[in-house]
This record gives sequence, structure tokens and C-alpha cells, in this order.
Amino acid sequence: MTYQEWHEALGHPSPDYLKSNNYSVATNLPKVPKDWPCETCIMSKSTKPKLTSITDIRSDTLFELIQSDLSGKFSKTCFGKSNYYVTFIDDCTRYAWIYPIHAKSDTVTVFTSFIYTCYTQDNAIIKRYRTDNGGEYINPTMLTLLDKEGIVHDLAPAYLHQSNGIAERYNPTIITAAHSLLTGLPLALWAEAIATAVYLRNRLPNRSIGKSMPYESLYNKKPLIYHLRPYGTKCFVHLPEEKRQPGMKLMPRAIEGYLIGYTSSDKIYRICIPSHHKVRETRQIHWTTKTIGSLGTTTMEPLLAVETYATV
Repeated sequence: MTYQEWHEALGHPSPDYLKSNNYSVATNLPKVPKDWPCETCIMSKSTKPKLTSITDIRSDTLFELIQSDLSGKFSKTCFGKSNYYVTFIDDCTRYAWIYPIHAKSDTVTVFTSFIYTCYTQDNAIIKRYRTDNGGEYINPTMLTLLDKEGIVHDLAPAYLHQSNGIAERYNPTIITAAHSLLTGLPLALWAEAIATAVYLRNRLPNRSIGKSMPYESLYNKKPLIYHLRPYGTKCFVHLPEEKRQPGMKLMPRAIEGYLIGYTSSDKIYRICIPSHHKVRETRQIHWTTKTIGSLGTTTMEPLLAVETYATV
């Protein structure tokens, strides 16, 4: 019998399996023909191949290619009332931006804002936009926007999210970092924690760009890190005289708060003030060494924070 006939008679075992067990030699089976295929094996044993990104070569021009992915819906609505977030990653520098959104349909709005921010702040024009086939990216409004701006839409093949690899891999990375930041804290702070994780990742070495930092690659200068503090560090925020109640000269001149994020300025922080149920961006701060973990989650639950910033 031919090798194909023996292969079928033995129940379609792979040639490698027979070879590894010396079965072919012991039973004196015919040699495997060159470029031998078994269509039955191909159809019945097919598995999803391991894939890489659509292109293995990194873009060498700033903002030439922006990769994007959306994550959510989260089980807990954040204090800014968002249920999802969308990331935009520059393929050349690996610098990332994050936008929390209330609904998937808001993706068009934040991408429009991102396009004009890049043009105004960095004098950059986006040429290609790589996404998966999610409905937030494939809809008449988004396609009209891309056509109007002359942006080529690179789509990953359906059901092959690995083809949009950089954006897909980025989400688990920042989610894991946010988990660490949120240890012992209310889950409703997830948008603030994820924004902080992105902020920090932009200032850490990245192997994809030769161990340089995304911030350094984008702005051609080292990022400042002296202002960084442990997430949730306790502080006291100065109360301006205008914010004090009239006639209450003996009332405290500072109020307790906790660090929950950063801004585009290294001198201005996002501070949660539980007693006011607000988040304030301020630089009038007196730091302590305690962290939010000692506060517990109960006091934090009534917080109604403003939306998380997108500039990181």
C-alpha cells in the first residue's frame, strides 16, 4: 500500500508522531512523499495559526500610523460616568493616548478630537488608522470622517484580533497595571487608574523602540519623573479664601485629599476630595506619607468625579 493508504488505515496520525515513536521504521512503512498533503487532516484538524501584527516593520514617521482599540463594557461605571475607554497608539513612538467614553458610538467623537489635537499641538497629519472590525469603527459616520480627512483605514481581518496586535496587547498591559493601582480602592476609580497607567507607560522604557521611552521618542527629551508619587498618597489641598464660608475665620484652610492622577503639567495633580465628592486639578498641595488604602472604600463611594483627561 502507498503511504496515503497506510495513513488512512492507521486513523490519520501525523508523520511526526509516527517518526517520534519509531513506528515507521519498526513497521517498515513507506517514506512520506515530498510535499505530501492529506486534505482530510487539513479540514478536520485545522487550528488557528499563531499570528503577528499585520506588519512587522515599525513605522518610521510620527503619526503616520495610529493603532486603536476599544475596551469595555466595564461592570462598574466610573465616577465620570464612562463605561468604556478607547486608546490611540502612535506606531512610530508607541506613545499612547486614552479617552474614556460613555458609549461605543462616542468613538467617532473622540477620534475627531484626536485628529485635530495632533494637527494643532504637533503639526501632524494622521495618514493611516488601524483597527479591528468593531461596529465603533465600521459605521457610516466614522467612514465619512476618514474619507473627509484622507485617512486610510487599515482593517484587521474578521475574527483575527492578533492582526491588530499592538493595540490588542496594550489593553491587558494597562489593565494589569491599573489592577495594582486599585488594590484596596473603589473599582469606580478604574478610569483614573487606567489613565494613570497609560501616563506611566509613556514614561517607561519600551523594547519595541530600542528600550527608549515613548515620551522621549515623541518629544525628543527625557520625561520628568520627580513629581511622581505612590498612587493614592494622602495630601491636604489649600482652600482659597474665596472658597471659605463667610464669617468662618477659624475654619480649616486645607482639606484632605488623595492623589488619583496626573495632568499634562508636572506641577498639577488630580486630587480626589471625598468630603466634597469631587476631583480637583490643583498644585496647591501639602503632601503626607499616608496612602488612600487607610481610608477604605466606604467614604469614597459618593464621589462624583469629573471625566478623566485624555492628554497623557
